[in-house]
Amino acid sequence: MLINVASCLLKDFMYQQNEKTQYVFQNDRFVLVNRDEVADSIIKNIDAIFERYVGRDEQLSIERIYDPLTFNQALCRYSRDIFGEKRLHARILYFSEKYRINENDFKELISYEDYGLKVDSYSPYIHRRIACLFYWFSTLKPFRVIMKSTIPENANTYAYLEYHNEYITYILVMMVLGCVNWTIDIHENFSLFEQFLYDLHYRKLSRSALEFFLHHHIYPLKK
Repeated sequence: MLINVASCLLKDFMYQQNEKTQYVFQNDRFVLVNRDEVADSIIKNIDAIFERYVGRDEQLSIERIYDPLTFNQALCRYSRDIFGEKRLHARILYFSEKYRINENDFKELISYEDYGLKVDSYSPYIHRRIACLFYWFSTLKPFRVIMKSTIPENANTYAYLEYHNEYITYILVMMVLGCVNWTIDIHENFSLFEQFLYDLHYRKLSRSALEFFLHHHIYPLKK
């Protein structure tokens, strides 16, 4: 059920990778992923698991909607940040082998520190990946709600409605982390959680600031 949710973190959203996360080439080009299929699967997973974290409120009548184009853009930009260097490495390696480029020239080509990449790492660790996920979803805001009733005077419900996009992103993060046996604990302190959602919604937080903050709140599950 969660395989496509995990793939938005563990595999490139734009270009196909095999079971070893190596890129697939066809006619000297990357093979595209069916992005609509993956995006639809992620949305269905969010809908299916949503009530675990929000629950039901029979008095609250809302319509949850999302912008498919913006959702796709958020995943593409996140994937570019996380897999940009890996894409470059795969392409250089592919053409180096095809044209038999010598070892010294190959080493020059993979001097990634010269390229000014936003995320300079072949395989970013989990905190950086999640920071980028929060960054792009809070920047582009693909999720929103339409109220069909009076807003209940309940702090949890208000936070969900006011910062709906960030709330849903947090659920997505929880789902993804669960797939790799990690967890996040910000929601366990409601005051901190509400402030975090507020900052994501109204402030332009950098990926570095998010990464630093998440180091204190994301950790592996005990086996």
